[in-house]
Amino acid sequence: MLKKLLQVARVIPPPLLNPARSAYYAGYRIGIRLWCGFENLSDWWGRGPNGLERMPPAWLRYCVSGSPLIRTFLETGEKCSHAIEDVLSQAGKPLTSCESILDFGCGCGRTLVWLERRFPGGKYYGTDVDHQAIHWCRQNLPFGRFSTNDAIPPLNYPDEAFDLIYGISVLTHLDEQHQFRWLQELGRLIKQDGVVLLTVHGLRAAEVVGQRENLEKNGYCFCSSTKLKGIFPDWYQTALHTEEYVRERFGKYFARIGYYPEQLGFQDMILVRK
Repeated sequence: MLKKLLQVARVIPPPLLNPARSAYYAGYRIGIRLWCGFENLSDWWGRGPNGLERMPPAWLRYCVSGSPLIRTFLETGEKCSHAIEDVLSQAGKPLTSCESILDFGCGCGRTLVWLERRFPGGKYYGTDVDHQAIHWCRQNLPFGRFSTNDAIPPLNYPDEAFDLIYGISVLTHLDEQHQFRWLQELGRLIKQDGVVLLTVHGLRAAEVVGQRENLEKNGYCFCSSTKLKGIFPDWYQTALHTEEYVRERFGKYFARIGYYPEQLGFQDMILVRK
């Protein structure tokens, strides 16, 4: 369906293109809101023995998973936690060795709840630009300390505060200006022997969205997202990176970089150290 709409868009006269595009995105946003409303009713009907009292509302689930479905939210969070554990083990830095852990871009705790369930002894922190998500975390996830942040640094934490910082699906959406400022900030916050784990959209993701040639030519590209346009700001859309770009540009902020292609579906994982 989306492919057909894009084909139609190519033959729309330029004077009509922007209004047509605006109407499409407006309709898309309305459709998502209706879908989330339906899922909230479904959640309410199923409350009780399934433990749904602490399930984030459908809109917050959509913002972090691209779907308001509970099953998708839970499966994705569990998959992310396993990927984090796997890469840390490969790097010789098991999760059990990390006392203070920051989820950078935690949303409504999709990944954090799984890590805490497996390793309840850690000190867990979460930060996000989404005030609604952080409010929900504060009300429903008592094991962690949560705070909101602005679109640009700094975060309200002291230097070298964390053994592990991870950001799942954060750099996959940031333009270069925001990306570089946050890399510098994460370098400030990580301990000397700590690690930072981040995900990026690599070549496989670029192939899916039709940007592989552009990505291979430039090393990085940033484009509007059908899923995010009109819902999130223009600086938070779809970003794609090559491994060579990551090693060159991220190397200005971190000394050692490990690259793990397709560790998380369409996303590659990066492990960096001071």
